[in-house]
Amino acid sequence: SQVVTYAIGGIAAFAMCSLASSSDNNTDEESQQSSARWMLIGVGFVARMCFFAGSCVTWVTTTEVLPTEIRNVGHSAANAVGRLSAALSPFLASNDRPFVTTGTIILVISIVTAVASSGLTETKGAIMGLVPSSSSSSSSGSGAAARGGAPGRPGYSVV
Repeated sequence: SQVVTYAIGGIAAFAMCSLASSSDNNTDEESQQSSARWMLIGVGFVARMCFFAGSCVTWVTTTEVLPTEIRNVGHSAANAVGRLSAALSPFLASNDRPFVTTGTIILVISIVTAVASSGLTETKGAIMGLVPSSSSSSSSGSGAAARGGAPGRPGYSVV
C-alpha cells in the first residue's frame, strides 16, 4: 500500500504542477480559472493524502520489521533528512523555477521512495515479537529463558 500511495502522490503532485503551469498561460474566462483552481485544490489534496498515508504506513511497517537499535538509528536519520529537506524546499519551490520542473523533481523523489519502501517485508498476518524457538527441547540450564522461551510463553523467544 505504501508503494502505491507514494507513486500516486508523486503523479498527483506532478499533475498539480502541470495544471498550475498550464493555467498560468491560460487567461480566458473567469469560470475556467475558477474550475482550474478547484481542480488544482483537489489534486493537491490527493497528493497530500497519498504522501501522508504512505508515510504513516512506512512508520508502522518499520516498527514491526526492524529491531529497536536499527529502528532508532533509522528514525534519527529520517528526522535529519526531513529537517534538511525542509531547509532546502524553499529553493525547490521558488518562483524562478518552472512548475513542471518542480513537479518532475517531486515525482522522481516519490518514485525513489516507492522503490525503497517496496523492499520492506510484508507483515500482514504475522505474529510480531515472538518467534518459535528451535531449542525449546534443550535441557541445559533452568527456567524459560534457558529453554529458549519467553517468560510465560515456553518454546518462544522474544525478538
